[in-house]
Amino acid sequence: MRWSILVAVLFLFASCNSSSSPSELGSSYQKLRGNTMGTTYSVIIGRKTKGIQKKIDKLLVDINAELSTYIPSSTISQINVAKEKFAIQDTKDYINQNVHFKKVFSAAKEIHALTKGAFEPTVMPLVNYWGFGPNKKKPEDVDSISIQNLVQKIGFDKVKKEVVAKDQKLYISKPSQEVAIDFSAIAKGYAVDEIAFLLEQNAIGNYLVEIGGEVKARGVNQQGKLWSIALNTPKKEAALNDAFQILHLENIAVASSGNYRNYFELDGKIYSHTLNPKTGYPERSNLLSATIFSDDCMTADAVATACMVGGLEKAKTFLEQGKNIEGYFIYSDEQGALKEYASVGARKYLNEK
Repeated sequence: MRWSILVAVLFLFASCNSSSSPSELGSSYQKLRGNTMGTTYSVIIGRKTKGIQKKIDKLLVDINAELSTYIPSSTISQINVAKEKFAIQDTKDYINQNVHFKKVFSAAKEIHALTKGAFEPTVMPLVNYWGFGPNKKKPEDVDSISIQNLVQKIGFDKVKKEVVAKDQKLYISKPSQEVAIDFSAIAKGYAVDEIAFLLEQNAIGNYLVEIGGEVKARGVNQQGKLWSIALNTPKKEAALNDAFQILHLENIAVASSGNYRNYFELDGKIYSHTLNPKTGYPERSNLLSATIFSDDCMTADAVATACMVGGLEKAKTFLEQGKNIEGYFIYSDEQGALKEYASVGARKYLNEK
């Protein structure tokens, strides 16, 4: 499965990720790696903890069982094939039923409202049309009528949680079977948060958690310094180890999104994977990458995507109106030169140039 349909993987680990050898990391630090959500995860923790990787892998399996659109039996897949509604909870026993889906659904509603629909979890029909979905089939030509028909099926505000008293169940309802939910732009961030919470439950205070480029850090690395990661230069010709900015993470989560690597060309036009749910077309703006800092990675993940959809000026507005989010944007000026914008709160995480 592949989760990073809308979110570009822009992060490369700096010195703390240069080696996988426990001895090179330091005697007390431990590095864990694995595969999940169509990408990889990497976790560095401040002390060796027996059995922790099994707990992480089990947690990720549980999250995917609810949120993966690539698993037919997952909660979200069953909602998507349902005609109008699907029961996610028996109200008599609600605590352990679809916990991950309910958390992400509630957060997605809040971010959808904050960004006025720039973060749009029902964009899947457009993702599939443009060939950024599972089948990866690009359109042979661009049909504006077909695109407008698909736009009519999009709208997270159409998807509701409702309790039906007569059978005491909580349902996710939608207007038709054609409305489908995709949490690709928030799920990796959520999984990062859940792993971080698991580590803290196991009394691990120093850690760095990364899934497909979404990151959360606490404490210090094996050198006793803040965790540092590198942000890739936002040019399609840039190498993956070409660092444009170094980020120093002081007890913060960070996610980044960009439109300069995942794209295709048709009839001389370049179409990026950042889709505008209101127009139905890939968004074209001078904003090349959006990096969001937040207390939780789930918020950072979703808002970063919304910024790329909205463009530079709207992205600044999201920062002003949101709570506990800061941003760093790389954009191109009229001459094509790379420029930077950082909110006041984001500047402490950046290398001064």
